[in-house]
Amino acid sequence: MAGPDPQLWSAKLKATAAASGIEDRLFWPVMVTGDAKWGRLRSEAFILPSHQENFGIASGRGFGCGKPVLLADKVNIAEDIAEDGAGLMELDTPEGTLRLPAALDRHVD
Repeated sequence: MAGPDPQLWSAKLKATAAASGIEDRLFWPVMVTGDAKWGRLRSEAFILPSHQENFGIASGRGFGCGKPVLLADKVNIAEDIAEDGAGLMELDTPEGTLRLPAALDRHVD
């Protein structure tokens, strides 16, 4: 997870992750720019499990890096991307977010 935290949610999210026993699976960098940002975007996939996005412009960066784009259904363009076969969409739930990498595995074969 990356980016600014003007609402100061990170402390609560970190506590929730610790209580759930997954804190060692999350990375909490500060705002990432330049080469460091693009290096992270070149990971295995771009996942945007957002609760609300007008367009999900960040997903364009994932496409630009040639990575699979995995989106929550609350990203307004997610349905179009999924229908066109350009990415995958799941429900905006913890279970849906966890299904995204598994769905990618099924589509790569």
